[in-house]
Amino acid sequence: MAFSSFAIAITLAILYTAGCNATANSDTFSIDLIHRDSVDSPFYDSSMNFSQRVGHAIKRSIIHSKHLNAHHNPKRSTYQTQIIPDHGEFLLNISYGNPPQRVLAIADTGSDLSWIQCEPCIHCYNQTGSLFYPNRSSTYKPVACDTDACKVIGSIDANCSLTRNCPYDAAYGDGSTSNGTISTETVTLGDRVLQDIAFGCGFYNDGVFRPTQGGIVGLGGGDLSLVSQIRAIVPGKFSYCLIPFTLKGGISNKSSKMIFGNIDFGPNAVSTPLLPILPNTYYYVALEVTRLPKVTLHFDGADVEMNRDNLFVPVSNHIMCLAIRSSAGGLPVMGNIAQMNYIVGFDLDNNLVSFKRTDCEKL
Repeated sequence: MAFSSFAIAITLAILYTAGCNATANSDTFSIDLIHRDSVDSPFYDSSMNFSQRVGHAIKRSIIHSKHLNAHHNPKRSTYQTQIIPDHGEFLLNISYGNPPQRVLAIADTGSDLSWIQCEPCIHCYNQTGSLFYPNRSSTYKPVACDTDACKVIGSIDANCSLTRNCPYDAAYGDGSTSNGTISTETVTLGDRVLQDIAFGCGFYNDGVFRPTQGGIVGLGGGDLSLVSQIRAIVPGKFSYCLIPFTLKGGISNKSSKMIFGNIDFGPNAVSTPLLPILPNTYYYVALEVTRLPKVTLHFDGADVEMNRDNLFVPVSNHIMCLAIRSSAGGLPVMGNIAQMNYIVGFDLDNNLVSFKRTDCEKL
């Protein structure tokens, strides 16, 4: 029997990870992450019931998928990202500068550029926390517009001769924008201090950003993403494990982490190649076939079985809804729900993605 094969993008609104019992090497580090519906999140709404939270998460997923398809275009004259400002699922604490200035940010595997609001801000949206002050940091450096680094970003324009700094333009599907200067800075993630990390210092930011959102962290596969920039420090690998959305009582309040660097997955893990498809921001794999009624995703060299938590979400005590939606001829996406209770690891050095079934709640 002949099976059709097509490319599918693996994406998360942000990576929600729990500490896993896979063996981590000494060159790894981890950071805490916050689900937007947990009690630790500034978005937490105690008046919402579980089915409402699920419904909102599904709507955010649909919007995210639409924007991935709308901006799936490698020919872009300005640096544009595909993350949706108000629809990230998870948050992280990240610090910029020396001494460090902490920011609560959204992150996404579907974008590369990280940016934060900076002073003096010419036009900024209202932010609850403090904006980043470059003049208070001893390690802040704007990138010059005539450098190779700026050419890689592709942001050189007529303003270069006037500002002498490398500009960026982050455009979003809902009309939100962030404009400013590409700079390098010391970044603190967890207990790890990272030097000379490129990011956008935003002086013109407008749109539907929440006051609690200080910026965005890009975790895509492009050269400018945080994952790619720290490859000289740790191998180009990161992993996560998603706790199911179907837990009794809603979202788990357990501490969650993202792990950067080498992890020994042990036995029973399967791997499939990442495909070299542009734009390289996204993580593509080849899906050969999906079989029913036992749903198995047959990737190139890896069979990933879907159970109830990967296929259905409860909306009431007696009703569950199928969590699969047609891509309508657009870019297929393997989203958060399909990856729950799997340790998912990305190896950018060897162009592989690995899956291992795990009870993430017990890790």
